This record gives sequence, structure tokens and C-alpha cells, in this order.
Amino acid sequence: MRQYFWIIALALLWTGCDTNRVVQAPAMETRQLDTMVITAPAMVPESAPVVEDYRLPFYNPSHPIVNNLVHTALRLKFDWEKEQVIGQATLTLQPHFYPTDEVVLDAKGFEFQRIGFADGDDLDYTYDGQLVTISLPTIVPKGQEYTLAIDYIATPRAGGGSAAISSDRGLFFINPQGEDPNKPQQIWTQGETEHNSRWFPTIDKPNQ
Repeated sequence: MRQYFWIIALALLWTGCDTNRVVQAPAMETRQLDTMVITAPAMVPESAPVVEDYRLPFYNPSHPIVNNLVHTALRLKFDWEKEQVIGQATLTLQPHFYPTDEVVLDAKGFEFQRIGFADGDDLDYTYDGQLVTISLPTIVPKGQEYTLAIDYIATPRAGGGSAAISSDRGLFFINPQGEDPNKPQQIWTQGETEHNSRWFPTIDKPNQ
């Protein structure tokens, strides 16, 4: 009996030590993950002085509002040969907040024939080719409307424009002499952002 026991024990030991046995590994899943980049601020030596920058960022203010432009009415004729606008502008305005005795209008390259109240006297003014400053005979309080009538001739000319709009002419005469038989005679306007003042007097600012 003991002889059979040792035979069985040796057989089990021999089977357990079999190095040629193949073990099947479970199937593996492979995934490609996104690349992760980790950065850290540069180390600053503790001895380095801390420099504070107290400069304010660039501030681009809106145009100050002295008068509100309430209404504009235009009566226009056009001189095709000279490429000019012959017009009468009737502007209704009122002081925005503080009482005022003058109004400043944008008017680029104009010839003025009359500036006055729509229903009354002419008014004194000064003009530098870009802005016309009109003196009012009395101080006008906030909320009180007044109406100006301005007779003028405008000759729209380009002055540079911007990156978005290549010309600031404001008003364009297309084929004004009719020399091109394949192109119609046209007049069209492009007043953005401050180019309408090349063909009629106004407060030519985006906040009006």
C-alpha cells in the first residue's frame, strides 16, 4: 500500500513541474490616448525683485455728447459734371445734458451758403474744413429742441479709409459723365462709420 502511495505522489510532482505546458493569456485591449502636455511657470529666484506694472491699459473713450441729433431732413441736387452735392439740411437738435450755446457739426470739404435757424435768423459760425462750430444766440437748456437750416455744397473726396473700408468718400458718383456705355450712371453712399459728413452736415459719430 505504501508503495502505491509513493508512486502516485511522484506522478503528481512530475505533472506539476511540467515546463512545456502552455497557458493562454486573456485578450488585451489597446487604446491610443490623447497627448497630455503639462507646463509650469518658470521658477523665479526668491531673491529677484517683484516688479509691479501700474500702467493703465489703453482707453478709447466714446465721443463726448453735447447735443443730441434728433432728426435730419435733406433736400438734395447733384452736379454730375463737378461731382458735387448741392443740398439743404434741416437738423433738429437738443442739448444732451448740460445747457449749451453752440453746436459742432462734422462737415468735410463743404462750401456753406447759409447757416441759421430753420424759421428765423442766420447764425455766426466758424469752419476749419472739417468741423463747423455754430454759435447759438442764447443758452439752450437740456431737453429744448432747436432746428437749424444749412445750405451747402459738398464735394465728396476720399481721404484714406480704413482696413475694412478702403475709401471714406461717403458718396460715390459712378460713371458721372456717361463715358462708359456699359456702366449705368449711379450715385450711391457708404457712410460707415464716420463718412456721411462728406455729403451732409451732421454729428458723424457712432454714438449718435
